[in-house]
Amino acid sequence: DPASAGWEQLLRSMLGPAADDVIAQLREGGFDPSQLPTIPGMPTDPEALRQMAAQVQRLVDTARRLEGVARHASTHAAGVVISREPLAEHVPLQRPTRGDESSIPTTQYAMAQVAEIGLLKMDFLGLATLTVITDAVKLIEETRGEKLDIEMIPVDDPETFKRVFHTALTSGVFQFESSGMRDILRRYKPDTVEE
Repeated sequence: DPASAGWEQLLRSMLGPAADDVIAQLREGGFDPSQLPTIPGMPTDPEALRQMAAQVQRLVDTARRLEGVARHASTHAAGVVISREPLAEHVPLQRPTRGDESSIPTTQYAMAQVAEIGLLKMDFLGLATLTVITDAVKLIEETRGEKLDIEMIPVDDPETFKRVFHTALTSGVFQFESSGMRDILRRYKPDTVEE
């Protein structure tokens, strides 16, 4: 959307209060420069108006060309791309800008593009959490002498939901760690995983 927050700010700095009408036009599907004279607060001088219309049109055209372009490179924390041949034969690779030369390279393609060219992308999520769970089970056995079977822990225990999820004590709980998720848990107080 060319009228995204950054472009809205730029339009507001160019047009002042009149920007609201231009932004509304953009959200409705298009900008019509011929409508500028009808917007309150626009210059009345025809030459100033023509220049203003050209400037706004240039901004809108630039925004449309930039729409969907990646703003920066990022790495998926658990994404791994798999190929029979060396990845460099299929995708451009880069190393992190900071760090040593032994760091793992990343593809310069987005995940959808990686799949489109036939490479396999796997997400290995939660591995750190699994290590913490394994370590906790070992520690319980060492300190209490109790052998805990993770598979036997119920996933529908009402007391766990009340004490952990209703109060959002979910640091280390995969997918429930962010402040947004914790806020939702506090407000909605789920009683099942499905909720």
